[in-house]
Amino acid sequence: MSRYRLALAGSVLLLMAAGALLLVTVDEVGVRLNSYTNNAGELTGEVLIGQTFVSPRDQLSGVAVMFATYSGRENKQVIEFHLRESFEARQDLRVVSVEPSDLGDNQLHRFEFEAIEQSGGKPYFWYVLSPASRVGDAVTVDLDNRDPYPDGTAFIARNIKVGDEVGGEVRRAGKQSVDVAFATYHEVPLGQHLVRRAKSAVSWLVVTWPERRTIYSQRLMMAVPALGLVILLWWLIRRPASLTSTRSLRWSLVIIFLLALAARLIYAAEFPLTNDEGNYLYDARTLLGGELAGGDGYVKAPVVILWISLWQLLLGDTILAGRWSSVLVGALALFPIYVIGARMHNRATGLMAAASWALLGVTTVFSIYVHTQPVAIFFGLSGIALLWHSLHQEKVSGKQLVLAGVLLGLGVASRKSVLALGLVPLLLILIESETWRLRGQRLLLVGVGFIVVIAVLLGFAALAYGEQGLLEVTGFNSAEDSVTADPIEVARAKEYSLRGMTPFFRESLPLIFLALLGWGLALERAARALLTSQVPRVSQVPRVSRAPRVSRAPRVSRALRVSRTWIKNTRAYWLPKLVWLLPLGALKWAAGFFFEYEGEPFVSMGGVELLWYVFGALLIVIALLPAVPRASRTLRVSRIPRASRTAILAALISPLWLGGLIFFYINWIKFHANYLGEFLAPLVVLSGLGAYLGWQRIS
Repeated sequence: MSRYRLALAGSVLLLMAAGALLLVTVDEVGVRLNSYTNNAGELTGEVLIGQTFVSPRDQLSGVAVMFATYSGRENKQVIEFHLRESFEARQDLRVVSVEPSDLGDNQLHRFEFEAIEQSGGKPYFWYVLSPASRVGDAVTVDLDNRDPYPDGTAFIARNIKVGDEVGGEVRRAGKQSVDVAFATYHEVPLGQHLVRRAKSAVSWLVVTWPERRTIYSQRLMMAVPALGLVILLWWLIRRPASLTSTRSLRWSLVIIFLLALAARLIYAAEFPLTNDEGNYLYDARTLLGGELAGGDGYVKAPVVILWISLWQLLLGDTILAGRWSSVLVGALALFPIYVIGARMHNRATGLMAAASWALLGVTTVFSIYVHTQPVAIFFGLSGIALLWHSLHQEKVSGKQLVLAGVLLGLGVASRKSVLALGLVPLLLILIESETWRLRGQRLLLVGVGFIVVIAVLLGFAALAYGEQGLLEVTGFNSAEDSVTADPIEVARAKEYSLRGMTPFFRESLPLIFLALLGWGLALERAARALLTSQVPRVSQVPRVSRAPRVSRAPRVSRALRVSRTWIKNTRAYWLPKLVWLLPLGALKWAAGFFFEYEGEPFVSMGGVELLWYVFGALLIVIALLPAVPRASRTLRVSRIPRASRTAILAALISPLWLGGLIFFYINWIKFHANYLGEFLAPLVVLSGLGAYLGWQRIS
């Protein structure tokens, strides 16, 4: 980018930022009571629950109330929220209704309404009721009997008729030492909100520093890898030419590997042992003693048990020795990550993906525990990387194809969910092969390597545990549990799974954004490669004779030229942009999932909610920026040029990978939080693509 364009772009961004700070308004929290000790009982038709409060500032725009839904019971009756100036007021200032299905259990639900301008310092009274609710079909409201809010009081009135005058009947039901768990919201300019948040953060840090010094030091230490990742990505973006040297590339990968190893060892030494880790360590130790334990670890994940046993034998029976088995393969996984990223675009993209895998907090944490995921992910990635690398060569090696199948089989022998990757090898063979004969031969070679490993696994399970071993290794037992499980048990498992999944959408927000950015750019490249393809037409064939052309009027010719130019520009620019609706829709879904299940306190904490909107705006801006179209020659799959094939694969592989995992687990009875680690690899590859192509787009 030239200095002039850079200065112009910077000036425009500064003006836009200044306008946003002055003109854009956000909802700022005024009063917030998050804690509760009990509830008010079911909010049936004859019950009213309310609270008096004093608005701390002007522009009162919402009140949030903490409801409990009795562990997600399917309540069906509408809840009404009413806001009045006082008990004596005969009319409502604001009325809002909500369906009970929109409420989270023990979570604040915000009732939004038109802002009240001059609300600062004024007392108000709000109450909720549900006229059609009955016992067994009603929600409740959480209370705190420790009197946390001195400027107001909770009111719980039963067996009353709610009309224009509620003050007289409700006043007698006041609870002077009890408050409802609630919060107020106020519309304020974005600039004012940011200044106030900064001051509040500084004052909070000063006040809590003596007693929370250790926690802050740990967080600072955790921020070092994140800062290192930002610096490393910036260096890779600014110096892509230095990566053309094989020697520079190797040293870069070695340095990134050492950083990945160091980051994982720091986490592994600090985190406490989990129950699942104890099971795997016990199985490995029993194997070293010459016996087989009675658990299912040997048939579900024999490769993992053998790998852990090796490091226990070398380093001793310690937790860190067991975790080293996961730390090492977790760091080694960056090499196949690099290969896949490089195949998607270039070496710089592969290095950015590898750096992200090495230093992102979420990828680090998920690869330190003694679980099956780190080993399974490593083998799955290695199989995909070797297969793509082999298919990308001028002369495809049959031995490499067989070895790729073996690696994929070892992944399945580490964890059956690697089967969800099955469509990815099929896609690679389909796109990277020129004829159906070659596709069949290459698929057969990969299948041979895969089947050999699976045959050994099945044979071991049958010899060691008989019929029960075969049922366990094939997953029929777990599948039967999913089919025959009680609906209540399935609902509880789903609720447990959701609680474990929601932190991912907060802690992995940068990864989600970069992955969606990479997906959008890859989709646009693929769409442009297809839309700008040109198939030779009959009219291009030379003719022996041609009739003389009749000249058109100037206006007609000019109109035709303008229309042709418009159609050409639309085809080259606007139509490929439509694919951005997919990543934008995915971001909207992820944000909605986060806002619904994470809860109001986490949504508003630390500006996390604002980040979702900022990332959405950045995606839109980058999507609208122009890109140079790259033409291809034909649409036939067997004759797609190398660059176009790469663009298509980059756009399809990660979504297909994620889709397979989603299909696999959506049919499973439960989903633990540690399973999320399996979804990280395709996201990381896309994030490397997004970082590199995104910078190219804006520069």
